[in-house]
Amino acid sequence: MPQVRIDGTLFNYRLDGREDRPLVVLSHALAVSHEMWGYQLPLLARHFRVLSYDMRGHGSSEAVGEELSGGYTLDMLADDVVSLTAKLGFSRFHFVGLSIGGMIGQVLALRHGKVLDRLVLSSTATGKASAEQRAMWDERLGQVRRLGPASLAEGTLLRWFSADFMRRAPHVVEWIDGLIRAIPSAGYVGAGTAIKEMNIAAEALGTLRLPTLVIAGEKDPGSPLSGAETLRSRIQGAQLTVIPEALHLCNIEKAHLFNEALLGFLLAGHAD
Repeated sequence: MPQVRIDGTLFNYRLDGREDRPLVVLSHALAVSHEMWGYQLPLLARHFRVLSYDMRGHGSSEAVGEELSGGYTLDMLADDVVSLTAKLGFSRFHFVGLSIGGMIGQVLALRHGKVLDRLVLSSTATGKASAEQRAMWDERLGQVRRLGPASLAEGTLLRWFSADFMRRAPHVVEWIDGLIRAIPSAGYVGAGTAIKEMNIAAEALGTLRLPTLVIAGEKDPGSPLSGAETLRSRIQGAQLTVIPEALHLCNIEKAHLFNEALLGFLLAGHAD
């Protein structure tokens, strides 16, 4: 896969689909890589040019985290997207982010809204972390520093997939488990710190004026439906699609439902 260096950090990415189609950028969840979009790429590439990339410190992108005293920030991760797309010659695009990818999407829209056509925020949160949530992240990041990301893999999978799906799709679960276990500790800590320090003002989201779709797993324990409803209410004109019975990685567990919602939204207004 191709790589490009941005401000000293090497980023891994792939481009799919015809060069003459509108660009869609895919931003993945914490602790995995661009591979988590495997169920979306074939359909998206029929209609769009698709850029999927590994967030800094994930997949094959360089981990630049522990040496940064404050870890990563959502501003930094949003700026990475703009730098990467510009480096590859793109000036406008649709953006699809899941989990931390959805947090990046909100900050991207607030900092660089002029580059965006449509925004999709899935399985994500907004606002500011509570004291309880910050304490949870301190504990989780401390465990990663001591024992590595693999020590969190089992608990993460239980939050990401329903028990029924884990029984019916053990090879899919094994795939995601492998991605979690492969992430460098610096990448996890850097991105986890960005989540912990998230501070997205409701008033700022209310200023956004771009078509937005919020997608939520009905039973997601990490990014509950109430958070998705908050996003819908704060972003003017935002739509909400709830994926029945799904947990956090609804793009995998209920890929067909996720894909129909995603493609329907992105294709609106595009002649194909």
